[in-house]
Amino acid sequence: MKVNHNISYSSKAILFLFLLILSVTFLIPITFLTSSAFAMQKWQANYDKSLKLFKSKKYDSALKFALTGVKENKNPYTLELTGNILQLLKKFKSSSRYFKKSIAAAVSGSTKTGSKEQIIVKNKMKFIKMVKNNIGLNYLLTGNMLLRKAKTKAAIKSYKEGMTYADEKRLSDILMLSSALAYENLGKFNNAVNYAKKVTDNDPKSAFAYFIKGRGEYDLKEIDASIKDLKKALKLKPENKLFKKSLKTAELTEKSIKR
Repeated sequence: MKVNHNISYSSKAILFLFLLILSVTFLIPITFLTSSAFAMQKWQANYDKSLKLFKSKKYDSALKFALTGVKENKNPYTLELTGNILQLLKKFKSSSRYFKKSIAAAVSGSTKTGSKEQIIVKNKMKFIKMVKNNIGLNYLLTGNMLLRKAKTKAAIKSYKEGMTYADEKRLSDILMLSSALAYENLGKFNNAVNYAKKVTDNDPKSAFAYFIKGRGEYDLKEIDASIKDLKKALKLKPENKLFKKSLKTAELTEKSIKR
């Protein structure tokens, strides 16, 4: 029997990863400022209008009022809301810029405007962590765009930058998995295996991490290790056809070597 010694780099695997990434978007909360304390402030009126449009998914209109609110009062909340809107408009670089300004405003307590009103974030550390995760998400989504355009090295750089901001475990794991996938595309299988291993160490139930790790080991001719990890992936996702196909290929390769 002729054995196909290649494990397919299927678009289904990439789609699976992107579905995981999509779910992360909903794990990162958005802090909304209640209007009662600042109802008389002009910037708050624009903030409230923007927030209402944001919740209605009218992002372009929401951005207009958010930017007006920022001009009137550059406090952590107006800056953060602007960053969130830009993120959903897929303007990730601009979004991160506003998120970083939001963190700076939260740390300093300064609004940097002519307004005498100073907005203090109640739970500063929680707010900063949340905003940093959103910055990490921007780098992740930027990396994905670059990867789809075959700008793999730039994608890896974006993923690594995202890791420096990601505090949420699942986001951090997906950034590492994305890096592993990108390194795999470059044929740097040791790097791919190393990043996938970090994820399996963090999350032993990550089927896709075991799959990438096993696929990288296969390309490194580490067939026994590959079979072991591909079996773990399949055990976690027994109906996954791609996992089954990859494991079968590795097992056939092992048999051909032992002949």
